[in-house]
Amino acid sequence: MSWLNQLQPASFRGVAFEVDTSTRSEGNNTVLREYPFQDLPTLFSMGQAAGEIKFSAYVIGGDYMDKANALEQALLVQESGVLIHPTIGSVRVWHHGKFSIAEAYASEGGMAKFDLSFVRAEARRYPMQAENTGLSAFAAAVAAKVAIVQDFMARYSLEGAAGWVRENIFNHLLVLHGAVFDVLYAIKQGTDGFADIANMGIGAESLLKDMLLMPQDLGARFTQLFDLPKNISAEQAAYVVAQLLPTDTVTNEVLLPTLLPVRNPSLTNLLDVAVAPVYSPYLTPSRQVEAYACAALQSLCQQLSWATLVQASALMEVSNYDVALAIRQVIHSRYEQHVRDLSTSSHFADPVNSTSTAPVVVVGVVNASHVGIYDALSAAHAAALTHLHVSSVALSRMIQYTPQADDSIYALSYQMYGSTRYADEIWAMNPHITNPLLVPAGVALRLVDHG
Repeated sequence: MSWLNQLQPASFRGVAFEVDTSTRSEGNNTVLREYPFQDLPTLFSMGQAAGEIKFSAYVIGGDYMDKANALEQALLVQESGVLIHPTIGSVRVWHHGKFSIAEAYASEGGMAKFDLSFVRAEARRYPMQAENTGLSAFAAAVAAKVAIVQDFMARYSLEGAAGWVRENIFNHLLVLHGAVFDVLYAIKQGTDGFADIANMGIGAESLLKDMLLMPQDLGARFTQLFDLPKNISAEQAAYVVAQLLPTDTVTNEVLLPTLLPVRNPSLTNLLDVAVAPVYSPYLTPSRQVEAYACAALQSLCQQLSWATLVQASALMEVSNYDVALAIRQVIHSRYEQHVRDLSTSSHFADPVNSTSTAPVVVVGVVNASHVGIYDALSAAHAAALTHLHVSSVALSRMIQYTPQADDSIYALSYQMYGSTRYADEIWAMNPHITNPLLVPAGVALRLVDHG
């Protein structure tokens, strides 16, 4: 049987040709990695490889040039097409790469040979750009700050208030501004935002006195105080987070050894007590105005502080899962507190002229004036939790271990992990160890859970 008699009919996009043999390749894409002190290699599967089909196609006969032109045009179409092959069957494919055409006029006149390569086709999958969750959280916090100021403008008013009320509010305002300024002044030292906040300290008292009756200007003033430097580093962002977290058991035990060994009193704790009005059993209309203005000022700063915490947490580099979890818990608990405050706000129909001595308290209902800030806080809250989860889901968890006898970091590393290569990590994470050969008994160690 001659070679020509062994050719089998085939086609691509309806253009006929003939084939003799074919080669197919299937399998998975893998990456092989070998590491020191590891006897067996590590193999990473990158998914199924493209199924490739290779063969030579022949167009033969007196009209072979027309057939060759038709096949060439079919191969140049930038879409998938149906290949019909005598041994592979009917399959939708993409033509892959270049093709070559060979013609031997002297020895093989009346024939053209195409060397072709195809891959199995499916719906095209383009690489999807991963969402920048940090950028989303930062942007949501910026939007929340705008809504916070708008809500403050709707709640704060001293129009028609007695002179002594204005004087008391001004004194509260000075205390509040001083608490915020002192902490943020320390935070911004060494950053490109230091000059701006330093200038804000000049003549602050007279400026605040002028702004006392202008809630829009007050809101802008405190927003500027809480603005993060434009070129803040991840390390500086972690410092901001440490300053804005409340001082409690969780942050002291989990976060402070990682973020900041020693810090000033938390701004969050200072704000909780900064503008509390003097208690009086006689809730007169003037005292109602004072209490309501104090609450509005306190909410403004607490909410701006929370939004700044969200921004800083979006910019810092999370070192381990437990740090991210603790920050998430703080962001969530403070968010719930803000929502409760919005749902139980005291409103006075006419606090100056009212004859009633009891405030109207709306419990469990988000008032119409709060809808915008409620939505903005909820969006920032969701974006922050999403970012912290995404950025920490693959990180190690922290464990605590207390040695029962004096030992070396090398022995502890071998005891905990079966290898001495983590000894330097144990030493770095536990600054109370001064001698690597003498780890004191009875003192808890912070270790990474390497599984």
